[in-house]
Amino acid sequence: MDTNTLFQNGSVWLRTDFHLHTRADKEFTYTGEENDFVNQYVNKLVEQNIRVGVITNHNKFDAGEYKAIVKKGRKEDIYVLPGVELSVNDGANGVHTLVVFDPNQWLADGNDYINQFITTNFIGKHNYENENGRSNHSLKETLLQLDKLNKNFFVIMAHVEQNSGLLNEFDGGRIIDLANDPLFRKSVIGFQKMRTNDLKNNLYTWLENKVPCFVEGSDPKSIDDIGKGEACFLKIGDFNFEAVKFALIDSIDRCSKESNHNPANSHIKSIAFQGGLLDGKQIYFSPELNNLIGIRGSGKSSILEIVRYALNIPFGSQAVDKDYKDDLIKHVLKSGGKAIVEIVDRHGILYKVERIYGQKEDIYKNDILQQGITLDAILQQPIYFGQKDLSSKNADFENDLVNKLIGSRLNNVQTRIEKQKTEIQRIINELKSFGNLSLLKKETETAKANAEYRLNLFKEKGVAEKLQLQTSFESDTNRLQNFKAGVDAYLNDLQGIIQNHEYSLNKELESKTNPEIFEEAKILASKLKTTIIQIKAIYSDVQKTEIGFTLVIDKLKAKKEELKEEFARIKREINIPELNPDDFIKINRELDTSKLKLIEIEKSESKRVELERLLNEAVNALDNLWYEKFNLLKAEVNKINEVGGKLFI
Repeated sequence: MDTNTLFQNGSVWLRTDFHLHTRADKEFTYTGEENDFVNQYVNKLVEQNIRVGVITNHNKFDAGEYKAIVKKGRKEDIYVLPGVELSVNDGANGVHTLVVFDPNQWLADGNDYINQFITTNFIGKHNYENENGRSNHSLKETLLQLDKLNKNFFVIMAHVEQNSGLLNEFDGGRIIDLANDPLFRKSVIGFQKMRTNDLKNNLYTWLENKVPCFVEGSDPKSIDDIGKGEACFLKIGDFNFEAVKFALIDSIDRCSKESNHNPANSHIKSIAFQGGLLDGKQIYFSPELNNLIGIRGSGKSSILEIVRYALNIPFGSQAVDKDYKDDLIKHVLKSGGKAIVEIVDRHGILYKVERIYGQKEDIYKNDILQQGITLDAILQQPIYFGQKDLSSKNADFENDLVNKLIGSRLNNVQTRIEKQKTEIQRIINELKSFGNLSLLKKETETAKANAEYRLNLFKEKGVAEKLQLQTSFESDTNRLQNFKAGVDAYLNDLQGIIQNHEYSLNKELESKTNPEIFEEAKILASKLKTTIIQIKAIYSDVQKTEIGFTLVIDKLKAKKEELKEEFARIKREINIPELNPDDFIKINRELDTSKLKLIEIEKSESKRVELERLLNEAVNALDNLWYEKFNLLKAEVNKINEVGGKLFI
């Protein structure tokens, strides 16, 4: 059977009917064309979306009819198993038992062991091929007889609550007795048409919670009846007897009454290769668990690393042998090699990611390149562990593991934490720039008091007024020189802008491949060139202003020079041994400097107080963000732990 397309991405959920009758059954009515029965039958299965069926006629099996239905069903991707609805000699009315056979064993090499089995159950009986015919053996004896034949089979108890159903014919004591029979436990893996909750509860008690799978079957009496009633779905990965049996045994995960089992998670659908060692190869993945099995060096890690590379998934802080893993990609893809990954987001939308080795990935939706988006917009951050990564026991391994499992859920709060830490560092650095303001203020106040005291001596001797003129000239000269220093700094900054950027902004922009786009770029570049011209004009004006300030200062110095003799005469007239007239100018300068410094200290003190307030608020905000992250982390870890799996954090 060609099931490449149906199962190429692993197991799928398929509607299954475990109780089908056909024209070979005496209870089944068919009035159509003689040669059209098989076509109509299979077409009805298709219409009802039944992909797995079991033919279970009453005490009868028609091998020719079965093979015809199988052949037609194969063309429609429908798998049909052989079976029989056997009325075993038990209970008041007989117990209807659906026996399902492995066709590869019971119909092997042209043999029909199914009819041989049926015949041995009705030795000495006539007209038993109907729902009222009862075999020669009880349920336990029938299971023992089947087991002795050493061929694969399983049993479904038919319409268990109705006439000739197990729960209608047997009381609780008989059910408990069956539960203690290992052969019953092994063989009976399904109950059909289980409806009543009270009976279900009793069944869980009688069978000690080890209850077979509850399945459905339409039990049709005509083609129109096929698929009527409740449905059931099995999750299987191939059309074979073992897959169906395994799904019934693993009923919690593989048997359901629900029809919609589309994966809610985003997943990788396939990866294909162009060029390199795997040129032309394509690998399909299940939306659930995938296992790559092969000997050492067969390429398992290479596939994993190429998937990681194509989807641009980062290694993680604790990844082992990063260079080796990167070399695997290079070795397999080689120069120009391409990986094409099909991914499905959690909304079921298909995307195609193409990445040529050494280049950025391209994302397509409906074969249209998606501009300006990254895979983060499509996939929740995939969790990646490469070769040896899970065996790493570095100090930060657990941290890295938690971040990979739930890190994306913490991205928002972590971004805010980092921003807040940066703000705190900025405030601390600014506070450090103020140094010890209290000590500086005390030293400056002492220097100011000393200067005032010494100047007071000049006042007491009546010489302060005589020396004030020269002091005023000194102060004026200092003010002008300080301002000119600012002009010089401004001039240097302008010159730096011109020197650092004029050359790069005057480069020519030309492209033969994209001339239209480059025309737009040239218009923008032209605007930037204009700003450089404007800055150079400003620089020229500031140069002229700087020269002007130099001339003004020179004028003041010249005026002071003209009064040089006057200043000298005043100093000669002051003939007081303990006072040096030259000190007067120096002390005045110290006093002015101290006053200015105290003003700046007061401003800095106010700023420091404000910064300390901001620092306290910022630290409290960071503390709250850490607490928020802790609660998020705790909630996500609890979700993982509540699953009850082997992973516990």
